[in-house]
Amino acid sequence: MIRIKKGESRMDNKTYEKSIELYEKFKSEQISSKKLDKAEKKSGFLGEIASEFKMIINMVRDTYSGKFKLSNSELAVFIGAIVYVLSPLDAIPDFIPVLGQMDDAAIVSLVLKKGAEAIKRYKEFQKKESKIDDSIH
Repeated sequence: MIRIKKGESRMDNKTYEKSIELYEKFKSEQISSKKLDKAEKKSGFLGEIASEFKMIINMVRDTYSGKFKLSNSELAVFIGAIVYVLSPLDAIPDFIPVLGQMDDAAIVSLVLKKGAEAIKRYKEFQKKESKIDDSIH
């Protein structure tokens, strides 16, 4: 597991640019429930941002199920990050210990910043859902 804090990246500019290029390509991909499950299992390699990545996965799931609303552009941003993390063919291949996950963490950190408004809305949505669940039980 790597130790990357939110917003921290130790990649050189060339690697970072390659990561962004691949992320932009992956944003247009479709993602299945099976891939979301696989991404959730892989999230442990993201260190301190693993819980935020899992939240992104849950936000996409809730959007697909109709429980939560994301615009198409917001959804593309989050799907791009998930597909990037899943892809073995990213800027630094995942089979390279530590470094292979560093670019994944950098992209997720970038998406956490880029999607901050949607993430804030989703956290509010989760609070409301939690209150509804509590009142039912």
